[in-house]
Amino acid sequence: MLLKGFGFSGYRSFGNELAKIAPLRQVNLIIGKNNIGKSNIINFLNEQYSYFVSKARNKTAMGRQKQEIPFKDIDKHISNEQIEHRIAFPLFANEIEDYVNEKLPDSRRYKGHRLLAKKLLRSNFLADNNGDVWFT
Repeated sequence: MLLKGFGFSGYRSFGNELAKIAPLRQVNLIIGKNNIGKSNIINFLNEQYSYFVSKARNKTAMGRQKQEIPFKDIDKHISNEQIEHRIAFPLFANEIEDYVNEKLPDSRRYKGHRLLAKKLLRSNFLADNNGDVWFT
């Protein structure tokens, strides 16, 4: 499965604000000035991404327990503020229709549920300025 995008916070030079990196394609370039975190994005994907994904998949069995993330000292964000380590995945605006139809069966019984789900996912409450929904 191709990773379409991800977001993260609390890793190295990335503070509490969720850094969203999307959309991703088969080939991606990370371009920017020196010392702004390009290598930290690659390091996060290489060293931490699989850990966060496995924890997200097992979240239902474990509940919402806080656990220490196995960061090396170099990976910890240096700051005086309380930092939250998060990872997020997008549901892009153009995928909402297919996503809801996949999750809710195509029957008259669920027609109202599908309409409500689409409306909620497209609302300003959940969607960002691009209409994308980020699940953290």
